[in-house]
Amino acid sequence: MSDEVSEKDWKLAHELNEMWNEGKKAGQRIDSKTGLPLIDSFEKDALRLVEEVRRLPDEEVSKIAWGVVFLDSNDFREVNNVLSNADGDDFIKGLALSIKKSLRAVDFVYRNSEGADEIIALVRHFPKDELGGDLIGGFESSILKRIVKGNEEFRSEFFEDSDRRQKAEKEGRNLLTEGVGSLAIGVEYFTGGEIKILGEKWKKLADEEKAEKSFVNRYLLPNADEAKSEAKDVAKKEGKTVAMVRELKGEFRRIDL
Repeated sequence: MSDEVSEKDWKLAHELNEMWNEGKKAGQRIDSKTGLPLIDSFEKDALRLVEEVRRLPDEEVSKIAWGVVFLDSNDFREVNNVLSNADGDDFIKGLALSIKKSLRAVDFVYRNSEGADEIIALVRHFPKDELGGDLIGGFESSILKRIVKGNEEFRSEFFEDSDRRQKAEKEGRNLLTEGVGSLAIGVEYFTGGEIKILGEKWKKLADEEKAEKSFVNRYLLPNADEAKSEAKDVAKKEGKTVAMVRELKGEFRRIDL
């Protein structure tokens, strides 16, 4: 690609820098490439939010719902292999920004670790379902579809860049149509009552110093991670974004996107 920095690239750098500065002010450990807080910040944020839920009266708790969203970029390594490591870095930056922009100020977004292509979001305050369904319907028909739409718009712009497209064509590849960078999404839902119970369990474990895992790794991530792995298996076969949620009986349900 050209060494000349475009206005669009300057804008992206500015937005990432703003995300970095916001995180540093909050005392978070920030990923240097994406500007997102790293996953250890999720533990601190989650415990603070759980404590807020524990203190609410039951009638308020019943109005609360959380969605933990585990996102993995499908075949991300192909960006490095077919294009370049620099393009891979740019892709991860753009991916993080597209997800961050798809969510709201009340939601939280983290990079799983430095060098990983996994991003985790904690979504709160689900909107009402436009089709008249429940809160979960609101999440799936509104927020989740917004994440997917934002990612598809980003992928299209990224891979349709003339230099990148020509480079891929020389290798006989079309990364956009192959589904490179599409998402495998795993979701886990928590009602306010469940969050309150988990908070009580965690407090007891912490008081007795029996907490071998963090709160996030013990309660919030396991099912979303499993659903993400299930989604990834399907996404590899279909070459497109797939989202799964693990239901109460342990079965996986594919979410209509």
